[in-house]
Amino acid sequence: MKIKKIRNIILVIVVFFVSAFLVYGIFSVAGVFYANKAYMHEPSGADITIVDFNQYGCDLCRIIHPTLIEAMAKDGKVRYIPRIVLSDSDFDSTIVHAVYAAASQGKFIQMHNAVYNSWPVETLGELMSIAEQLGLDTAQLRSDMDSKKVKQKIQESEDYFAAWKLPGVPAFFIDKKIRYMPNRSEMPTVDTWLEKFERVRNL
Repeated sequence: MKIKKIRNIILVIVVFFVSAFLVYGIFSVAGVFYANKAYMHEPSGADITIVDFNQYGCDLCRIIHPTLIEAMAKDGKVRYIPRIVLSDSDFDSTIVHAVYAAASQGKFIQMHNAVYNSWPVETLGELMSIAEQLGLDTAQLRSDMDSKKVKQKIQESEDYFAAWKLPGVPAFFIDKKIRYMPNRSEMPTVDTWLEKFERVRNL
């Protein structure tokens, strides 16, 4: 009887931890569609969300970014959440820290877009010059780059990238309905994006 009771207890514990793991996995994956307003672009009346896993050192990401931004401007109702993934480059990591740090001054999206528009960004001086043009306090920015909050936000994007088991970037999710990973043989145009936005709305 004692052995059976012990087995039952062990079974309950195993079931509990397996269930907890599955629930955590579900929420960690679904959570990619939610972000603090400081880390997204949200126009009035936004009715769909696009999550953009990208790297600044990624050629395809840089080519695709302008068409996505133009399409979102034309559509006017797309919520945009960039999830920036770190690369092997040490300076790329510095850029990512600066972009996330800009959120504390309300300029995350502006800094994100400006880095793409100004590429290549190869020195800290160039990075700070971009920040100055956006009206950022560069002394505060430098301080915030090393903050725990910024490190947590970067790790959050890395964790979501891992949770989705994505093979690489660029990778886009439009609501919870479309996963889109363009390649060099399928470069999206502004019209491509607009069609995808409408497709999601009609699903």
